[in-house]
Amino acid sequence: MAELKKSEYIQPTLSIKDFFQRRNQILLHHDKGGLGDVLMHRMLLTDMHHHLPNAEFTVACLPEYAEATTDHPYVKNVVDSRIVNPNDYIVCFNTCVSIADRYENRNAPHYTIHRSDIWAKYCGLELTSHDMCFVIEEERKNRIKKELEKYRKNNGALIGFCPVSKMANKTLLPNQIKCIADYCKNHNLIALHKSPILDCEKLRLPTICPQNLKDWICYISCMDYMITVDTAAFHAAGGLKKPLVGIFTFANGKTYGKYYDFILVQKHRDNGNWDCGPCFVFGNCHKSKKAIKPCLSELTELEIIEGIKKMFEKWPKCTLY
Repeated sequence: MAELKKSEYIQPTLSIKDFFQRRNQILLHHDKGGLGDVLMHRMLLTDMHHHLPNAEFTVACLPEYAEATTDHPYVKNVVDSRIVNPNDYIVCFNTCVSIADRYENRNAPHYTIHRSDIWAKYCGLELTSHDMCFVIEEERKNRIKKELEKYRKNNGALIGFCPVSKMANKTLLPNQIKCIADYCKNHNLIALHKSPILDCEKLRLPTICPQNLKDWICYISCMDYMITVDTAAFHAAGGLKKPLVGIFTFANGKTYGKYYDFILVQKHRDNGNWDCGPCFVFGNCHKSKKAIKPCLSELTELEIIEGIKKMFEKWPKCTLY
């Protein structure tokens, strides 16, 4: 029998020992985008667990967002996406290679597929559940509920208010913030942000700046209502199933909020009075070269107030909390 030459021997990509050690280790890797994307990734894990009940799922993200995922019942570990070694896992689903905004840019302005469904399709799934499965410890919830009651100066509701986004063309303008504060004056409007908000300070609105993401999520969960622009707070409130108003500009709120029960406030072509948006490609806005686009600046105080009114009408009992 001829001896097998070394040049004819092909080293397997994974040895039996390595396979045994990694056979249930699956990495979900995402280090692009912001906190909202990390929250939306939570939607994938219930279906992943259903198909692979013995698998151990590790989420890799930027360390500043890690706490947004550690409570998920189907997440074994959360690691730093900058230093994790994908070879330690039997498979790595790097959702950045199928990043959803490529689809959004390519199909703008008519994009209707939610980011979670785009990522799931890349992983070979069709999602049946879009539940974020938040788990909040009772001690934390009780502590934050007690703290929030200090802000309840009357019998009105506690309303979490997030008017600021990383993107200036999503952040509410001073007159829009003021109209919300004036309309909610019989309730208790509380701004939530990582740092004080100048326009809220001018109106003497209290601002809570949570020291960590777990507290931030818990504050949202303990509010009676939420009013937020297109930012991570919108996804957290939607995932927590809070009575919610989402205020959007150039991104399609109907797509981004597809799996949330909420009231949308947006200049939208479906309204019959807005011909160009939401367009998503705000950088090439044909209506304005200014940083602040008409989809924000032309959003009237009346339209915002009507949205808040609809929220109170849809969830009236929340005012009795």
